[in-house]
Amino acid sequence: MAVYNIWHNLQPHPTYWNSMKQIYIIGQYQLVRFLRNKLMVSSLLFFFILCIFSLFYGKKFVEKQEKVIYPIDTLNQKRDIETKALLSELEDSVLTEKQQYFALTLAQRKGNTAIYRPTAFSSFSIGQKDNYPYYKKISFGNNVYDVEVSEIQNPDKLQVGNFDLSFMFIYLAPLLIIALGYNALSGEEDNNTIRLLKMQVSESKIIAGKLLFLFAILTIAATVASFTGFYLNDMNIHEHGSKLIVWLLISYSYFFFWIGIVAFVISFKANSSINALVLGSIWIISLLLVPSIVHREVTSSKDNQLVDILLNKRGDGVNILEIPKEKLVDTMYTMSHPYAIDLDSSVSTQIIQLAAGTEIRTRENNSLGRAIVDKQQKEYEKAEGFNIINPGYTIQNAYNRLAGTEIENYHDYLLAAEEYQTRMRYLIYDYMFRPRKFTLADYEAFPVFTYQQLQFTWKACIQALSPIYLLSLLLYVGSGLVIWRQVKD
Repeated sequence: MAVYNIWHNLQPHPTYWNSMKQIYIIGQYQLVRFLRNKLMVSSLLFFFILCIFSLFYGKKFVEKQEKVIYPIDTLNQKRDIETKALLSELEDSVLTEKQQYFALTLAQRKGNTAIYRPTAFSSFSIGQKDNYPYYKKISFGNNVYDVEVSEIQNPDKLQVGNFDLSFMFIYLAPLLIIALGYNALSGEEDNNTIRLLKMQVSESKIIAGKLLFLFAILTIAATVASFTGFYLNDMNIHEHGSKLIVWLLISYSYFFFWIGIVAFVISFKANSSINALVLGSIWIISLLLVPSIVHREVTSSKDNQLVDILLNKRGDGVNILEIPKEKLVDTMYTMSHPYAIDLDSSVSTQIIQLAAGTEIRTRENNSLGRAIVDKQQKEYEKAEGFNIINPGYTIQNAYNRLAGTEIENYHDYLLAAEEYQTRMRYLIYDYMFRPRKFTLADYEAFPVFTYQQLQFTWKACIQALSPIYLLSLLLYVGSGLVIWRQVKD
């Protein structure tokens, strides 16, 4: 009876708004059919349950990081209190040279761990950054970029994998769109209802109404899941509300793109089996085959050999003890320094040699690490060049940039850690070259590592999604042209 009433309301109208009304009524008709189909309802419900499950998985992953970070913060706070108490005791005493050196080394205990803290949306999208350590001990001259193989084999990452909310939206949502939309026209033919519908409205409006309904139920499910994750991770609407809107914009854009693919395929009016086969093939090609080919294209075997060479060179650089003392002194005078240092005749040769040796070795080690980062960055930029044919990667990249889990976020973190180490090192040089008492006030003035993560702005989001928008436009225009030619013929 409900279906009959909907058909009864379908009357041809010449105006734009009445055309919209017809599309709306087709959507109502599809809602009735959807609610009567237990398999369709079960599929949507199963998708939603998996989304909630993925949120708990992502939250568990982030909680493990936070559990590791908490004792590090606690230890740093404890050391900070102990160091302040010790320096307070030495405040009024006369320090020997040995005691002065000891007091100076205490400066390195202040915030000496560079931590990349998970963002509010890290559990939504686990990215390439999570293959690497998220905290590093920063000392006077250690290699900031040094990573042990055991750390790269991040056990938490291997356990969790990429089963997060972004995985659900990128890989499983298109399958749901295909399953619910492949027979939008052919299903009516199978049920012998297509003639009755076509007596009232055009095929284009039937397709539009059915696919708009599909877009509506999918966006509702995705929105509810996203808000569930929002509150599951204790986010604040005032602080993180704008990012949630960006997350939903990315998701809706991707759903709209896949519905455009379905619209284009079914516009040729093939039977249900062919539609399902073609759409399934497109899913495999776009989300499995193309990313694999792009990965092989952007990964150079020559560059990989260079990385192997650089990794093997770690710790095998120049031996400072073999450099003549005079050359060490000359090097310290001639090398470019990021911060001003006072090297006058009062500075002892031994101190200059110590500083020069530290500076040479630290710069050499960090330069090897930066070379590896540069190689990764070049691959990342090359992969972005294929965004127009690699929509899954495009969306994953946008999700990861919003969540702060993309590889470029990790590179930025490493550069910030190196800059912090350099700043701390040159402050220590300043005390070495101009000996003076190291007081509590000096300790409190020493820098602490603070990292401001890269921001994924609205402008950056629209720019990142531009290939998706272009492809969507082509798909919808193409489906309209196909239908127009069929009507004309």
